[in-house]
Amino acid sequence: MRGKTYLYIIMSYVFILFIIGISDLFASRDVNKEIKIKFGELLAEEYGCVNCHSPKIVTNGQILIDEEKIFSGHPQNNILPDFPPELVSPGKWKGLYTADMTAWGGPWGISYASNITPDKKTGIGELSLESFISVLSLGIHSSLTRKIMPPMPWNEISRLNEQELEAIYQYLNTVKPVRNKVPESKPLYDNEQLVGK
Repeated sequence: MRGKTYLYIIMSYVFILFIIGISDLFASRDVNKEIKIKFGELLAEEYGCVNCHSPKIVTNGQILIDEEKIFSGHPQNNILPDFPPELVSPGKWKGLYTADMTAWGGPWGISYASNITPDKKTGIGELSLESFISVLSLGIHSSLTRKIMPPMPWNEISRLNEQELEAIYQYLNTVKPVRNKVPESKPLYDNEQLVGK
């Protein structure tokens, strides 16, 4: 009998904690938005957004993400020379990239990681949710003048549903805005341009 009493007390205690936890959760004004933002953060990590769109610093021999410039894209003051296209021809190199992996050169040309912070002048701060979803679903750069260039895995990201893309958008709009005007990417071939542009 004593064992059943203890079990009853423990179960009651757990039930009360559960009720308190649930009521606290739903008392939070923006619980759904907070969950969506956290989900967006997980997706941004899973798809490598933070690795390619963030400048790096070298600390104690390690290359680390510069937390002050996270998601700000290729640094505007890091001007790169053009590279000879023959370096990446068949049977030779497949591509080149900068030490911080924010700029890549390959058979497609030179591509720079975009600023995807919510900065209104140089980032995605003025990009609507609908435009963000269209860009990633269709693989068209937000300038609407060309396709998104490699190595951006937009074809993988385009498989995400609208709720998942919205979660990434909501998350990116919570990070620190960084003013950084990324250089224009340089396609080598006309087929990287949109038809009629």
